[in-house]
Parts: sequence; C-alpha cells; structure tokens
Amino acid sequence: MNRIRWAALAVLVLFAVGSAHSQDSQGNPPPQFDSYWMVFLERGDDPPELEDSASAELQRKHLAHLSKMRTEGFALVAGPFEVPADESLRGIVLYRGDLEKEEVEQLASADPAVKAGRLKVRVMRWWTPGGALKF
Repeated sequence: MNRIRWAALAVLVLFAVGSAHSQDSQGNPPPQFDSYWMVFLERGDDPPELEDSASAELQRKHLAHLSKMRTEGFALVAGPFEVPADESLRGIVLYRGDLEKEEVEQLASADPAVKAGRLKVRVMRWWTPGGALKF
C-alpha cells in the first residue's frame, strides 16, 4: 500500500476511535454534535404484487406522506437511492433529532407504502459535527 493510502487509513481509524470515545456512558454524543434520525426505507419482507395503476397510486400516496412529513416539520429531507448495491435498500428519510425514537417509528410507519407492506423502516440515530448540515 502506498503512503497516501496508509495515511488515509490512519486518519479513518483515528476518527473512528475518537468518535467512539466521544460518547458519554448513555451513548450520547458531546454537546457540540447535532442529532438526527435516519430512517432507512427497505423493501418489505413479502411485498404484495400490485397492478401498475395500484402501484402508481401507492407511490403517489407514499410521496404525499413524505411531503407531509417535511411540510409539518418532522422530516428534513428524503429521497431514493439511485441504484443500490443492496436491492433491499430503497431510500432514506432524515428526521429531526429532537423527536423520540418511538415518535419517528410511528411517523415513518404511517407511510402508505409501509402500511401496504411494500416498504419497511429501520430507524437509527445519527450524529454529525454541530452545524455540518443546514436545512
């Protein structure tokens, strides 16, 4: 491995180690970090087969739900993955970090595509350096 690759690897390791040790005993980041909820939209375990018109209508309702989440101030941004390496990953929604996990799960699960079994949600807390993202 050339020197540049070694240096890049060393920086990544130091960052990972530093990030892991920056959490308190409850797993909370230091106050200079911002908190968000990442909701991964994944293909449902047994998604129903739908006619084209029903699929289009469900997609319209799914997009309307995401728009409502943003308009009401719960979600900050949402979008699909271009061509995921893992076909089960369909998209992501970033929710405000001041919400409770249960609230985010409830909001995300109200998505008509989730209710129909076409999608399922995986919710994870995500921390970034304070001020790194602007909405």
